[in-house]
Amino acid sequence: MEVEGLSYQFYDVVVENYSSQDNVLVLRILDAIVDQIHEDFPEINELMLGSDNASCLVSHDNISYIHHRNLYKQYIKMRNWIYTEACTGKGRIDTHFAFIALILKSVVFKWNDICTEEDI
Repeated sequence: MEVEGLSYQFYDVVVENYSSQDNVLVLRILDAIVDQIHEDFPEINELMLGSDNASCLVSHDNISYIHHRNLYKQYIKMRNWIYTEACTGKGRIDTHFAFIALILKSVVFKWNDICTEEDI
């Protein structure tokens, strides 16, 4: 029996030696995540992305990148990218990151230090 619907999967990425987010970093991470999704779920052939509307995510440069990626990497097509308001707590993305923030805070309270990417 074939089942259709939405599935949520979170891939948290920590980038070493990079202090700010820009669309180049975001697209490189996205590329790696899509490849990982293909490895984890080879039956998936289309993705709908969801994110907040941070400038690194809504850059117009992302459109041409995704268009060309869809042309040259045939195994997963990115069909939609839905933007929501940042930090509203209304969606699964904000809930996920709130949970991750709680975990990091508990580590700081227990061990008193998170200084590097490796600590995270």
